[in-house]
Amino acid sequence: MNKRDLYVPGHWERFRTAILDQNPYARLWETSHARLNAADLLAPYPSAKQQAPTNVLLSKSRPGPSQRAPYHPIATTVSLPGPLNRRRFLAWVKTFPKELERAKGYFRFAQEPELQEFQYAPPGQATITPLTLLDEPEPTLVLIGRGYDVEILRTELLATIEEPTQSA
Repeated sequence: MNKRDLYVPGHWERFRTAILDQNPYARLWETSHARLNAADLLAPYPSAKQQAPTNVLLSKSRPGPSQRAPYHPIATTVSLPGPLNRRRFLAWVKTFPKELERAKGYFRFAQEPELQEFQYAPPGQATITPLTLLDEPEPTLVLIGRGYDVEILRTELLATIEEPTQSA
């Protein structure tokens, strides 16, 4: 952290605290006029590294809210075990929280033969486009954002899967 000499008293401490709140294990040098002893910079630094919080959720791994780093986006991959009900899926898309920054993926709607590509990036509207690929991907949606409730969005998405019909 450079230019300490230019800060108003009290502001430097708040700035320093904000940096350390984001990364409490960071190695920190405070300088004025970029004066730093290179030997200090290059010296080994023993640290008690904690397991880093993660916001990437793949498969069955689901860290709890206390394990997530709030300043990084949460990227959640949701596997879709069946075709989606079009009406329920379109209704679900309208409920996206403002914290969801991006969503994308591939799936099929029930009773429709085409593979669908889904894209969502505010402020635009979500798009659903039929497409043909040589290698069909697994039906999956990826949800990316900061501070959204992963479990609620995941549960609501899975509720859009079409129920198999019982034959008489």
